[in-house]
Amino acid sequence: MDVSQPGWGGGNGFENFFFGSRTGEIRIHYASGQVDTVPMIVGYTTWFCRNYHICPAPFNSDTNLAALLGRALCIGNGLDAWREDPGNYFLVIALRPEKVAAIELCDSAAKTGYFEVKGISFAGAHNGSLPTATFSIIHGPTIDPAMDGWIAGHTIDSADGYPQSRQTAIDELRCTFDTQLDDINDQTISDAKPEVTAANFDGPKVEFDGSPTAELMTRIYFENAAQMAGRVDRDGRVHESARGADHFNGIGTWNAGLGAFYNDSYTRIRALTLLSNLGYSEKVNAAIDYYDKWMMYFPEHYPELQLGGKPVPAHTTVIANEPLVYFEKLHPVGWPTRYKTHDFGNGENDGHGMLMLSRWRAWLKQGRSHDWVDARWDCIRAAAEYIPWCLANPALSFSEHGLLYSESEGGMQKESMFCDLNCYLGLLGSVQMAKATGRTEWARRWHTIADAYLKSMNAYYPTNMPAWGDVWDPDKTATWTYGHAALAPVVIGMDYWGYNVADQLPPGWKERTMRTYRMQMTKNAPPDAAPAGMGYGQGYITEAALLLDQMQDASRLADWMAKLCFAPRLQHPYRVPEGAVVESDGSIWRRWGDLGNLYQLGEVEYTIQVILGIDDLNPRELVLMPRLPLDWDGLKAADWPVRTFSRGKSRLAPISLTVRKDGGEFIVAIESAEPIDSGKIRIGPFSDSVKSVRITRNGRSVRGKLFQSGDSKWVWVAFGNGRDTKFEISATVF
Repeated sequence: MDVSQPGWGGGNGFENFFFGSRTGEIRIHYASGQVDTVPMIVGYTTWFCRNYHICPAPFNSDTNLAALLGRALCIGNGLDAWREDPGNYFLVIALRPEKVAAIELCDSAAKTGYFEVKGISFAGAHNGSLPTATFSIIHGPTIDPAMDGWIAGHTIDSADGYPQSRQTAIDELRCTFDTQLDDINDQTISDAKPEVTAANFDGPKVEFDGSPTAELMTRIYFENAAQMAGRVDRDGRVHESARGADHFNGIGTWNAGLGAFYNDSYTRIRALTLLSNLGYSEKVNAAIDYYDKWMMYFPEHYPELQLGGKPVPAHTTVIANEPLVYFEKLHPVGWPTRYKTHDFGNGENDGHGMLMLSRWRAWLKQGRSHDWVDARWDCIRAAAEYIPWCLANPALSFSEHGLLYSESEGGMQKESMFCDLNCYLGLLGSVQMAKATGRTEWARRWHTIADAYLKSMNAYYPTNMPAWGDVWDPDKTATWTYGHAALAPVVIGMDYWGYNVADQLPPGWKERTMRTYRMQMTKNAPPDAAPAGMGYGQGYITEAALLLDQMQDASRLADWMAKLCFAPRLQHPYRVPEGAVVESDGSIWRRWGDLGNLYQLGEVEYTIQVILGIDDLNPRELVLMPRLPLDWDGLKAADWPVRTFSRGKSRLAPISLTVRKDGGEFIVAIESAEPIDSGKIRIGPFSDSVKSVRITRNGRSVRGKLFQSGDSKWVWVAFGNGRDTKFEISATVF
């Protein structure tokens, strides 16, 4: 196929091509014994014309870059492939003035693809400027005489198969479109000016320092947090793509302004939880109400839509504002389904659970208001009741094993741990809302259903894998290239259990998830990189490493995350791509897909929030669990809104958190706008060889016991007394 990488990109260098990639060579053997070599180099003697035709930007609009490509590319008709696909591409090679004994085509074993010769012609000995009419066609089509001028400037001399002028042009193209390891330095980052900074961002401020990737992550935070907040319209409509977002799908080229998913409100969304954490409650409420309106589409369209002669229960579909699009448009072109009518739409069970969790999180952040639940009770109840309806109606829902049947990416025609866990946690959140507002019968009913649901998950989703033991079955969850969705217990579980999720999981889950994590770490390519789908790949595995306190792994994974989001010489240099294309040795990479895709950038933002570790799910005790990568020196969050109790009342108040690492000492500063009644912070990571630590809080010694978690040691320190608003804590190894 005439494509420069597989769909979604990834790190398989055999299938990934960059400017300068070598795909083989042409060897010309002369009777004298002389052998000339013309290397097949992407951008010089190899080109992806179909890719270029589909994604021609920026060469179709930037005359300087078009001229640069013209100085490099020696493939006839290749430069014009963006206008149309002429299907007649050729090289012109000037031979030495001596007898040719053989021409050898040598494929590169390092790259996919092979030579396919459709024509060959020869002329007498010449200097490379003869008109095409003098060529004798041995096989294949003729060459348009209008190409004579181009041929004169792009004939390859077999005696100098890859001249320095072409190499220089290729290097410039490579530098323009791709990011290389040499770019990860303070100067290159400083030169790539961010569009959003602390000065023009209206949300909480964040800063990391100590390494180039720490600085990258600061800039990535602001750019993508602003994107996330800007995707919610005043009426609550959520846009998966930015308006006019470029779509990258070529050898450094893109489809300009496509905005592929701008009109689509996808329901697999954790951005609302992240926006709640950041304090954007008005936007979150509007989005929740928007999604709820579409969730109720099915029962409100009875009898037009029905199952078994009854209303279709309210449920979430893949695209909220196009509830029937999968059955009506995608199924006819190949999307698989067991449903015989369009009336069920295309259920998105993982999205259904995520939106349940989003409602619960918004309610918590906004003070557990009775009125908030009352205003949305019909939708809260309908969302929760969808789950027992599926379990009780297997003939209609195809439910089996006490679990939900799914037909979206979260579970392709099967029961999926990724989908069921979201819905299970959504039920638990609904139980809390029902109980807190006096709806005890509903709370008891859903609690009973959740208990049975948990038993079904425990029975169906574990498996025993050779070399790994008891793990979560990777074949019974979402795939997304690497299968990192098998880490859902911590990656999704933190939405409900918080950043100390590993110690809050049901019995046996922590150990099984750890074994699954070790298995999944072997699937990254290059090591520590999972670029095919930034959220599903790099996001999930990095979050899991952090949440399991595997700090050595997490430091390398976070490093790769920052690098994959950096395109220093392109527009929006810090915006998260949908995916990335990476060489096998990790030396070079480029963007792939929808630039700023909401789900993918959301998981990068979630990783940043995990590193900060500000957890206010329990307002009675503010929990801070910063996880500083090993080669970073510090982090700071300012104006971060937390829901906490202050002088006996639940309040939403901004706090600032600073963590500095200086050799064997951690220095922490916490400042809040209101006194905090009760809080605790976990300090670390310390090396697992550390035996003791000295702790002070506001200048006074306090007790603290080191404990092991993951590959590191940590210590908990309490703070908060209902009076003070500032705390300075130090933890020193001795």
